[in-house]
Amino acid sequence: MWRLYEGFLYSLLLSSHPSLTSEIHTDRLSSEELIRAFEFLDKHGDRISQLGAIEVGLRIMQSTPEVEQILIRLIKQLCDDDFNEKENGFNLFSAMFVLVDGELSRIRLFTKEPPFYRRLAALSQAELIFDKL
Repeated sequence: MWRLYEGFLYSLLLSSHPSLTSEIHTDRLSSEELIRAFEFLDKHGDRISQLGAIEVGLRIMQSTPEVEQILIRLIKQLCDDDFNEKENGFNLFSAMFVLVDGELSRIRLFTKEPPFYRRLAALSQAELIFDKL
């Protein structure tokens, strides 16, 4: 059985590339599942997933107006993030990405593939680790 809610949240881990975000479709999710996912991201989401949720939310806002207030809160979180603070969301995520990408490079993952394969894998893995912090 498909787990659409979890799949939607996992797909947002690839939100670092806009062409991937445009392929995230929500038409099979119920309105309640969408609201639950957006509220989860508002409270617990990593910055890349939150950015992806904003992109997807702006696209679906006319058909699902209930997400508007959550989108406003997500945007406010991003705007209020203090980039001069050492422990802000983006700085921590960037450090995690550099660590993961360096390790994937060290073990020579995707050496025969274009560089963006390893970068997308590193971004997704860094986000999964970041979510567990």
